[in-house]
Amino acid sequence: RLEFFDHKGSSSGGGRGSSRRLDCKVIRLAECVSVAPVIVETPPEPGATAFRLDTAQRSHLLAADAPSSAAWVQTLCRNAFPDPNSG
Repeated sequence: RLEFFDHKGSSSGGGRGSSRRLDCKVIRLAECVSVAPVIVETPPEPGATAFRLDTAQRSHLLAADAPSSAAWVQTLCRNAFPDPNSG
């Protein structure tokens, strides 16, 4: 499974009383139908590359620096779609 934290609420203020919170999202890798790099017009930060993880119910757009993004795609594919002929 893949767990990540999604920011919700206002990001202004940053101190006590801030309405910002983190929601934990869980994606079961057994539910994945595809994982692939994608090109986005505006990356979230310079040097970042995006990849998409699709389940039957939802698509998730994720990003990381280029080497990490490629490693994420490779690792997610290996774990979500194991080769039945290996091992």
